[in-house]
Amino acid sequence: MNENSSSLRIIVLVLTVLLMTGYGQENQEAQTAAALSGSILHKVEMILGASDEEQPAVYEANIVQLVTDWNNFKVEFDEIIREEDDPLDSIYTIVDIGLMPVDELNPAEGINALKASEEPLKKLNNLIRLPLLVDFSGPRCKACKTMKSRLQNVRKRFSDIARVVYIDVNTHKGLTKKYKIMLIPTLVFIDQNGKEVCRMVGEVEEQVVDKKLNELLKDRE
Repeated sequence: MNENSSSLRIIVLVLTVLLMTGYGQENQEAQTAAALSGSILHKVEMILGASDEEQPAVYEANIVQLVTDWNNFKVEFDEIIREEDDPLDSIYTIVDIGLMPVDELNPAEGINALKASEEPLKKLNNLIRLPLLVDFSGPRCKACKTMKSRLQNVRKRFSDIARVVYIDVNTHKGLTKKYKIMLIPTLVFIDQNGKEVCRMVGEVEEQVVDKKLNELLKDRE
């Protein structure tokens, strides 16, 4: 074996290790947040679905646990992967404003607050359960700029069925360390259960990204 072949094998081995490092990472916070949001939405629908006569009693029986679940959700939400001006944040704020005081209201006022919060809560519950593509990149990286341009097109095609999030490794060092990002750009694909299923390093064609996202969506069905 000549020296060039030996060097090439070493490079391939190193890249393989880098690609596999962190593979299978589970976002426990996302899993917990999804479970809590589902529980909260179930309680809201149960209260609003009760008859007019039963609603006050159902409200009082569930409202303390609903608010507890929401407060726990807020803790987990802070750890969910998202970027600046993420739609998740604006919807979260609407729900938080609606649910924050409900346990201090009388049943009639509280039920009205739940009615106003139901649709935003459904949107929030849906968004955090979508498959997620995270682009770990940096502003001075040429390949990162190329990928961001390509992913903007991907984002438009998958806007309602998957989330595409850009993470600056210089700004989000904790998240970068958690996912053991060694090279940029690195694309991390996370399924609806918060588990990493694949990662790709370097420039990737849009068709390859589309194919992987479609696989995630197929598994979701």
